[in-house]
Amino acid sequence: MTTTMDHVSPPPTPGAATPASEPQKAPPKAEKRPLSPAKRVAMIAGAALLVIGALGYWYQGTFFEDTDDAQVDGYISNVASRVGGTVTAVLVDDNQAVKPNQVLVELDPTDLRVARDGAKAALAQAQAQLRAEQSNASATETSNETLVATSSSDVASGQAGVAEA
Repeated sequence: MTTTMDHVSPPPTPGAATPASEPQKAPPKAEKRPLSPAKRVAMIAGAALLVIGALGYWYQGTFFEDTDDAQVDGYISNVASRVGGTVTAVLVDDNQAVKPNQVLVELDPTDLRVARDGAKAALAQAQAQLRAEQSNASATETSNETLVATSSSDVASGQAGVAEA
């Protein structure tokens, strides 16, 4: 009795190529299970956050200006005070039209009062020094007149002494 053996190939190893003559069997498909309620809520919340974020981005970009290198073209007017000091009140608003000689700010008068009082003190000191010099001038004048008179009498005495000799 003779037996014939058909050509039997060994079972394929994972990752090995299968001959083209043998059709591959598809792995069995997993059954789809419905999502759990927690996963559904998380997905809906994530989608809602994405929509809210997109709407916020659109709203910010549409209704608000934002730039890193802004430049405003317009009229620039320099404003300078006649005196320096600390500002105590600003009497105008931004972009408000003003008239000539209108008061824009109020300055703290303390520094100006101190400067005024210092100037008054310096003036009083200069006037007192002038009066002192004037009184010395009359004393000096009297002293000089006395010296001249004394010197004249000395000269006369000297002449008399010469005449006697």
